[in-house]
Amino acid sequence: MTLREAYNDWMKYQFPNLLNRYKAEKLKQFAVDSMQNDWSAEFKEMKYNKLKADLELIKIKEPSKLAFRKLLDRYNIQYKQK
Repeated sequence: MTLREAYNDWMKYQFPNLLNRYKAEKLKQFAVDSMQNDWSAEFKEMKYNKLKADLELIKIKEPSKLAFRKLLDRYNIQYKQK
């Protein structure tokens, strides 16, 4: 597998899952915070709407191929360079 093929495969299958997991963790943390604090219903709704808006605005750019190559090197994953 070439570096380009590995990068395209990662971007297609792994990156969206990581992004969704990050968003789910943020929502879960909000739920824990709202249970621990004695917030009013209006304040909870306001905070939840702000969190949802912030998560919708997250547009993480694709990691560069150089960053991906460093990640592969860190974990000693072999790839072919063209």
